[in-house]
Amino acid sequence: EAAHLVSAHHAGLADWEVEGNESQCLRNRKQNDDAIAWYVETDTHLSEYLRSHRDDAHCLTLDPVEKNGGLYLKLGFLRRIALSCLVDADHGDTARNYGGEVETTRLEPRWGERLDSLNQYVEKLAEEARKRATSTEEKERISLREEVYITCRDAVIEGPIRSCDAVVGSGKTTALMAHLLRVAKEKGLRHIIVVLPYTNIITQSVEVYRKALTLEGENSEEVVAEHHHKADFGSRDARQLATLWQAPIIVTTAVQFFETLASHHPSRLRKLHELPGSAVFVDESHAAIPTALWKQTWCWLETWTQKWSGYCVLASGSLARFWTITDIVPVTPAITDLIGEDLEKRLQAAEKIRVKYVRIADALTVEQLIQKVNDAPGPRLVIVNTVQSAAVLANTMRKAGHDVLHLSTALAPAHRDVIVQRIKERLKERVTDWALVATSCVEAGMNFSFRTGFRETSTAASLIQVSGRTSREAEFADPVVYDFRLIGDLITKNPALDNSSQVLSHLFSDDSPNRLSPSQLVLEAMRQELNAGDLKKAEKVVQAEEAMNYPEVSKEYRVIDAPTFTVVIDKKIIDELLSDPWAKISSRDLQRLSVQLWPYKIEKGDLPIKLLKGDKNDYDALYYWDGKYEPDFLGYMAGALPILEDLLKLDREGCLLG
Repeated sequence: EAAHLVSAHHAGLADWEVEGNESQCLRNRKQNDDAIAWYVETDTHLSEYLRSHRDDAHCLTLDPVEKNGGLYLKLGFLRRIALSCLVDADHGDTARNYGGEVETTRLEPRWGERLDSLNQYVEKLAEEARKRATSTEEKERISLREEVYITCRDAVIEGPIRSCDAVVGSGKTTALMAHLLRVAKEKGLRHIIVVLPYTNIITQSVEVYRKALTLEGENSEEVVAEHHHKADFGSRDARQLATLWQAPIIVTTAVQFFETLASHHPSRLRKLHELPGSAVFVDESHAAIPTALWKQTWCWLETWTQKWSGYCVLASGSLARFWTITDIVPVTPAITDLIGEDLEKRLQAAEKIRVKYVRIADALTVEQLIQKVNDAPGPRLVIVNTVQSAAVLANTMRKAGHDVLHLSTALAPAHRDVIVQRIKERLKERVTDWALVATSCVEAGMNFSFRTGFRETSTAASLIQVSGRTSREAEFADPVVYDFRLIGDLITKNPALDNSSQVLSHLFSDDSPNRLSPSQLVLEAMRQELNAGDLKKAEKVVQAEEAMNYPEVSKEYRVIDAPTFTVVIDKKIIDELLSDPWAKISSRDLQRLSVQLWPYKIEKGDLPIKLLKGDKNDYDALYYWDGKYEPDFLGYMAGALPILEDLLKLDREGCLLG
């Protein structure tokens, strides 16, 4: 077992059954004749090495399982932790020796002091909110938020996995941090890890936590580490504390966290040994990972919490208790909710009063949708399923003379930030006759509150998320969220949503969105999605883990199916890299002035995208946009739409000629 781990510290965890087969190992050895002498020497002294190893290390005693004539240890999580320890010790020492890393000083957790600081921060926010409140409904929601905070903070600590079903806008971000700080203090935990579903909402949460939890004389970046592929760091120390999960509090993405649990690769596993003895808060857990991945994920969470002193809270504004679905968790565990049944019911009652869901029966053209949007009271939020559809809709509305803003990943982060500020200003000034056309990037974490919402049919969870951007503070009477289907020549579909869209359509047939609580609705949607085909994918991951085929687990366990390419849109950066490919560009500037595009959009060759740096077959390749770009409206779609319209025209002419 130890030899397998040593061999994996560069190559990664292997298919354990193949590696454990003696005849296969011999065949592998003989492929390199020069290595045979080394093996003979090792085998001669093996018993001596083992004695020395046992003398110097406190080895775990493990019970092997017999299968196909061999003895195996079906302990994937243990192997990953062990490899993590080995890799971090080896790579860390080596990197420091060659100047690649610095010896970082870990901050003291000081959990109790941070909880006191958070209490003061939340009380100040509540006082300011009470001064602004004008309606009875707003005042009631402020009181409910305060009650959620106190209830979570002071909840009895029981069981290693807890849930928190608190509706959108109830203050989970701070309430659950208060709970985890108290748990960490009482249990002497090492870290608190916050897992969020989307990169775009991490920065907002990090800003809140840094303001609330940094004590006098501390560097906030070293207290709350932001770990995702777009994170920017002020120092090498801050980068290491984030990427190696060494800070007291780490905020990361679901992709980073869950794909680390599934990984077989040394570089990704290096930080995993920080997880034992830590607390994890999975926010918006309904959207954290695809339904099909929860079956194997639950096995890992139970192993970690039960055997490695972990503590986990699964939370959402529409928490689906998926652990009650026997196809995911065969034996339903006893998991108690932090806020309790009475408070949960009062929160849900306020939610039902706050918004109503209406399905538009017939599929709409772009023009028909615009008419319905303009007939609804404003301000209006319209969310569609693809970047292209959002651009088509927003562009058509503006050409027709309507006041519209557009927000999607067609805009670089720096320009999205500007649009977000404009949206906030309009909402604050109570401007009514306008619309925001967006993609799902606004569904979670954005503190927006519109009068009316429109959502292209997607998932039950997305529908509920839109309600969180509609009359968020109960400031509008009788708010409505409309579910619709959109058709048109340039309207595109997201195939990944086919299954969930059909399920949501079925749920509307008996008015489930209005009849059920948000959590009940999402749970029922998950059940139907599993029945519709996700079970096969779930079993594939479980079987690979059972077979100890760790490369296959890594391959099949994908939170996001395909990575995207970075496409630079800033002319200054483009010119600098074209003249000097080795020019030093700030990672922050590169991230903030680029967009992410799927591989197929580049491979098709229709759009003005050119290779800037690297190999086009490598996902680390850098591209640039060589067409029109609008930083204040459509982003790169300003250059893409005319091309797509011309292609559509040529296609129509070809059909007529045919």
